Amino acid sequence: MQFCFKNVHSFLSALLGWICMRVYGTQVQQTPIGRISLPKTHSKEPKEGSSNQLTTPSSVNYHFTRQCNYKCGFCFHTAKTSFVLPIEEAKRGLRLLKESGMEKMNFSGGEPFLHERGNFLGELVKYCKQELQLPSVSIVSNGSLITETWFQKYGDYLDILAVSCDSFNEDTNKVIGRGQGRKSHLDKLHKVRNWCRDYKVAFKINSVINTYNVDEDMTEQITDLNPVRWKVFQCLLIEGENAGENSLREAEKFIISDQQFQDFLDHHQNVKCLVPESNQKMRDSYLILDEYMRFLDCREGRKDPSKSILDVGVEEAIKFSDISSAAGIMTTARYRPTWDLALDPLVSCKLCLGEFPLEQMTTITQCQCVFCTLCLKQYVELLIKEGFETAISCPDSACPKRGHLQENEIECMVATEIMQRYRKLQFEKEVLLDPSRTWCPSSTCQAVCQLKESDTALPQLVRCNVCTLEFCSACKASWHPDQDCQENVPITAFLPGESSSFFKPDDDDAPIKRCPKCKVYIERDEGCAQMMCKNCKHAFCWYCLESLDDDFLLIHYDKGPCRNKLGHSRASVIWHRTQVVGIFAGFGLLLLVASPFLLLATPFVLCCKCKCSKGDDDPLPT
Repeated sequence: MQFCFKNVHSFLSALLGWICMRVYGTQVQQTPIGRISLPKTHSKEPKEGSSNQLTTPSSVNYHFTRQCNYKCGFCFHTAKTSFVLPIEEAKRGLRLLKESGMEKMNFSGGEPFLHERGNFLGELVKYCKQELQLPSVSIVSNGSLITETWFQKYGDYLDILAVSCDSFNEDTNKVIGRGQGRKSHLDKLHKVRNWCRDYKVAFKINSVINTYNVDEDMTEQITDLNPVRWKVFQCLLIEGENAGENSLREAEKFIISDQQFQDFLDHHQNVKCLVPESNQKMRDSYLILDEYMRFLDCREGRKDPSKSILDVGVEEAIKFSDISSAAGIMTTARYRPTWDLALDPLVSCKLCLGEFPLEQMTTITQCQCVFCTLCLKQYVELLIKEGFETAISCPDSACPKRGHLQENEIECMVATEIMQRYRKLQFEKEVLLDPSRTWCPSSTCQAVCQLKESDTALPQLVRCNVCTLEFCSACKASWHPDQDCQENVPITAFLPGESSSFFKPDDDDAPIKRCPKCKVYIERDEGCAQMMCKNCKHAFCWYCLESLDDDFLLIHYDKGPCRNKLGHSRASVIWHRTQVVGIFAGFGLLLLVASPFLLLATPFVLCCKCKCSKGDDDPLPT
């Protein structure tokens, strides 16, 4: 009865949603991938006659240490020692940023896991998520010092972990400066990837393309690791950081041309998670917070620090560094600030209609539909737990390619025990569809038996190699060479050790029967007589096997041999029918009352849609 009610409710909800989408399409339309969405920032209105506009960053990259255990030749922060703020001062700065509008915090270095063995970093991550309640907290690391113990302690507070990996060749890593002696950088990368999966942290890979890896084909390895994003950077020179007199590194020998970078991107164009970032884009947007909590403006190819936000506040630090007057900052609300462009445009999820950064989204490889990772994870887990699907389709009912999630995509989203259940369901489905294999019908065995290759369509003797049971391949009963197979005979009547006298061939209340549509065995232990086959979704009466697919009011149980056998009281059946009729009547009345308003509103909605479409074609301000 609940099944019927859910069907009616789902149908009416879908119909109402479709009508609203058609009439008010502009109100709920999704943001196209790659389009820049409105930032959630706090801005001061510029005074009349002023060309400057102060904008507070909604996303901040905090490099709280310059110390690193690697010596990458092109890196900015590879010092052996570094100043690090006391943790209470660092938390005070984070709160100032939060109060000024920060919504995303990314911790980096140096190597952020080096200071206090990652505990300092972990406490800041926990503070951002638990106390400041930031929507997104992420880390960029080389991965070498990450441990599962850290995940156990702080994994619940982390949203994204980006691991730097510039090559999948150990010799190349040593030349670049990522060598770990006898330890393998790549082995640790796979461990971190597995920990991210186990502790539900989005896994990203960052790669800096330089003269030593520009010709390397990374397609196979990246596909195998399956990160939510593979961010590819072009090696960049910043005066005072990795170039010039005061720098620790001379990165000129690592620099590649724009054409070489483009050739690398073209070679990896089939890697769906690839997100490139060229030198020009980095110069126009590279804004960080250093270990003293000073903004570093690197647009001119050199670092220009502001005053510390701990001394003068966030807005004064921005004003002092003259970041707010940069030509790249847009002065209209339609565009995001330059520092947000360095990160990600917001993308709409088709399931929850929320807007998220690209790293919090998951793209289905087969159809390229994009959903927020949390929604897609819940969708996949529900289908696997309920056992409804083995081929998990794209949740978008209007998906033009009708894509399905691949096994490696599912494995990245769900826990190990759920993945094991998914593989079990897959195997059961394969056996069910394979005419040359069948299950042993013994309740204590459940082994897979192989049929003879002669003619699998005809009944034949099958002998289980595990329990030695001999049974008929067609009806699964004990082998009957001189008898025809009997339809709908309870399987337990033929199993050894079971009481065949208790299960009569014409027993309507047998505990195990076949689905009348797909012939899969179904066991009923309790509940009402309205059944639904998980294999083919067919609804039927348990007693007479008659179809109930279209019987929303359950009229079948008012007459005939199944009268009053539903298993529910008469009062509950009447209440169910009242609900069904009430839903149809209420929806019809709502449609009748709302029709005039919908007709009147339609011209205005269409006009607004045309106006918005025209506005999107306006050129960017210069």
